[in-house]
Amino acid sequence: MISTLFIDIKFFLFRYSMRTLGHHPLFAIGRFLMYFFRRKPIGRLGAFYMLYHYLTYKPKDSGYDSMYLQDIRIFTRNTQSNRIISILKLK
Repeated sequence: MISTLFIDIKFFLFRYSMRTLGHHPLFAIGRFLMYFFRRKPIGRLGAFYMLYHYLTYKPKDSGYDSMYLQDIRIFTRNTQSNRIISILKLK
């Protein structure tokens, strides 16, 4: 069952997109916590793998798992930073 979960969801690909799109580290940790406690859609083990691969992944120089353009990464990080700030101000 677990092996089919890894194949069907392919959450190991999150490491590529989260790192290469320039996700803010707090956003990645928040996503980990959300998936860890809700156990959906990837469960606790998947949440650990996602965070682990986000923290340890080294982007390639070229190809689909290389870094996106700097403008896109800056926009993504700024958008997430603003979202994090707005969430923290509500509490």
